[in-house]
Amino acid sequence: MSEEEAAQSGEDRLIARYFKPLAKHPGAFALADDAAAIAPPPGCDLVLKTDGIVGGVHFFPDDPPDAVGKKALRVNLSDLAAKGAEPLGFLLTLALPADIGEAWLAPFARGLGADADLFGCPLFGGDTVRTGGPVTCSASATSTGVGPIFAGNIVDVEVDPETGKVAILRCTAFIDAGQAVHPSFVEGQMQGGTVQGIGWALHEEYAYTADGVMTNPTLLDYRMPTTVDVPMIDTVIVEVPNPRHPFGLRGVGEVPIIPPLAAIANAIYNAIGVRMTRLPMSPGAILEALQAKETAT
Repeated sequence: MSEEEAAQSGEDRLIARYFKPLAKHPGAFALADDAAAIAPPPGCDLVLKTDGIVGGVHFFPDDPPDAVGKKALRVNLSDLAAKGAEPLGFLLTLALPADIGEAWLAPFARGLGADADLFGCPLFGGDTVRTGGPVTCSASATSTGVGPIFAGNIVDVEVDPETGKVAILRCTAFIDAGQAVHPSFVEGQMQGGTVQGIGWALHEEYAYTADGVMTNPTLLDYRMPTTVDVPMIDTVIVEVPNPRHPFGLRGVGEVPIIPPLAAIANAIYNAIGVRMTRLPMSPGAILEALQAKETAT
């Protein structure tokens, strides 16, 4: 035994001896510490899981070691073939019992390696071989404070005076994003926040009995807007760099929720001449406001 082998643990030595020769992929140059092979426990079936494609395959106590090695590879190959894919290599992450012997491990590795060569599918990647370590990056910035955020909505609505139902015909959301690093992400935040604001404006509220018991505690009873209630939200991104941020950024996550409440209230007022002063502006609340207006006149 060489000095290098003597310095290794028993598990590392077995890995280096029987599995390192299988790592023939050009990107693979060393085995990771936590990869090994497993022998079937006496008297029971073993479910062996491999990284990636296959969920599991059964190994039996009377399987010879080379058959176990071939199963470990072929179960992946058959699954790949069923998907119409061509394997470039295989990943292997197994647990090594403390009492495993080389008499079992050597033919297991030979069986695994024989089929790997037969199918041109070498061991590589994952937990079994190292490929140079993770790709990492870091960055830092000095910010002098949070910049103000500006947003607004233009909303067209139609109000049915018989039922009090409000239909949103068109909605355009505006925001000063400072510098939109990823414009489509900013648009998604604007649209999602606007829909949430529409829910607050027209639908969402807690209902209680006189005893203080909530009567709409589930999503079956708590009214939220659906695709039936909202149109496509048009977005306009205004970019005025934030002087307090090194990259000119402004927050875009929360502010789009706020403008729909006032914009819809103003649109309802323009449509029916009634100023709504509480939320949500549900059909019942609008009918009450219309009736109060008629009574007053």
